[in-house]
Amino acid sequence: MSFLTINGWAIPLADVSQKRRIVGAREQAFSGAILRSERAVKYDLTCRTNQLSEMTAAAIRGLVSGEGDTWHLNNDLYSGKGLDETGTAVKTFRGAEAADGNDVDNETPFDSGYVCAFEAGTTNMFVENVRTGTDALSNTTGFSAVAGAVLSSDTSYYWQGSRSLEIAISANGDGAETGTVACDASTLYHASFYVYCQYFGGTLTAQLYDDSIGALGSATVEALTPNGKWTRIKVSGTTDAGATNIKLRVTFDISGILEVLYLDGLQLEDDANSKGTYSSWYNGTRSAAEAAAYAMPFSAEEYTVAFWARQEGELTGSAGYLFDIESSGAALVYAAITSSGLSAVTGSGSLSEADVFDDDNWHHVAMVTRRDPETGEDEGELYVDGVSVDTTSNATAAVTTAMTLYIGGNDSTDSARASLADFILLPFAAPPALIALMAARSSNWPAPPSVEISGDVIIEATRTCEGVIEGEKFVSYSDEGTRRINGRVLEFVLEEA
Repeated sequence: MSFLTINGWAIPLADVSQKRRIVGAREQAFSGAILRSERAVKYDLTCRTNQLSEMTAAAIRGLVSGEGDTWHLNNDLYSGKGLDETGTAVKTFRGAEAADGNDVDNETPFDSGYVCAFEAGTTNMFVENVRTGTDALSNTTGFSAVAGAVLSSDTSYYWQGSRSLEIAISANGDGAETGTVACDASTLYHASFYVYCQYFGGTLTAQLYDDSIGALGSATVEALTPNGKWTRIKVSGTTDAGATNIKLRVTFDISGILEVLYLDGLQLEDDANSKGTYSSWYNGTRSAAEAAAYAMPFSAEEYTVAFWARQEGELTGSAGYLFDIESSGAALVYAAITSSGLSAVTGSGSLSEADVFDDDNWHHVAMVTRRDPETGEDEGELYVDGVSVDTTSNATAAVTTAMTLYIGGNDSTDSARASLADFILLPFAAPPALIALMAARSSNWPAPPSVEISGDVIIEATRTCEGVIEGEKFVSYSDEGTRRINGRVLEFVLEEA
């Protein structure tokens, strides 16, 4: 194990000292004994680094000083430092845990946490299929049994709200279908829903239907196991030239003598207005899409933007913006999903990577803008899943607090139809090793000014601390045989929170 790590990054230290700090009220019993239950012991570290490059020193200085901001997107759009959005973003929050306490499969890139799906304006056509707390237990309005299935409304398992549709299946082909809703002819539709499998498992088939024509498009066939997780299923279909109505049918082939399925969060949207085949449940009508907009939290010539993203639907235009930093209405720094993959711009420099979001998986994206200390030139670098994929030398793009940051789109509402998680904005150029650690983490990046420290010098496994830089020395150092004069030695204190 490393001597000391900050947010998982090994810090090269020359020496470190540890000091105990007693916190809490100093109170005594009538006998004179100290009431230790009212007090706690905290530890402070005083550290001095080895000789560092200017880039490494800037990153350590920024982490210790609590610079930058994060957006964990957990049920609101406030940043870690309390920065609120300036507009009204259309969004759906999804977590790794359903309302009933069970896990939700593949909703976030972590074992826990939240994501935010930035949405296009649309209307869910299955509003009548919502289970609410005022429903009678036997209420199955909006659904009909298929074959020998028995339907009821359940309050023990639910993805959101307070109840779901329970389907008891005793033979292959049993299932349920929604009531029909009016549709347009020759139109592509997307449906999605969440399913929880209780006992033995089997094979689920989802299909869009037109009563007068029959099955539309290809069925989605999914093997389900009783793994204690809600799983999102999606299916698409194009209506016939004479179609007037559409419905969703779900059937199941069982592996045991009985199976019970629970359905929740059903949604049907037409392709022109849909977020796409990964529809995210949002009850009722959504207004026109807007990104979450913020005043840029800092001014800097070097900075890092990093986040997790998963594309959730087809593009509505040539590009769907994941984020955008704008100056006087003009895009200065941004990353967007295009038909060919990931496209990014920093100043006058362009960056790209083909075929990034075409696999339905989460990917970590990072953009770093830095100034070469030797040449003075601005450089931009694009990372995908912790690996550098492209660079540019035309990255003159200093950001200021007069600019606007858009998350999930831009000021023209060109949403990427994507889910985002753990958005990080730092006023320094993160070294490659730090970018790789961001992509390898299994939890959200700690919100500044807090950092997580661990290592051989720590008694506990991990501590949460806040820090302060107490001194900085300018030194020369050897870099792969080249003597450089712009090195640093940092002295800092980390105080346990």
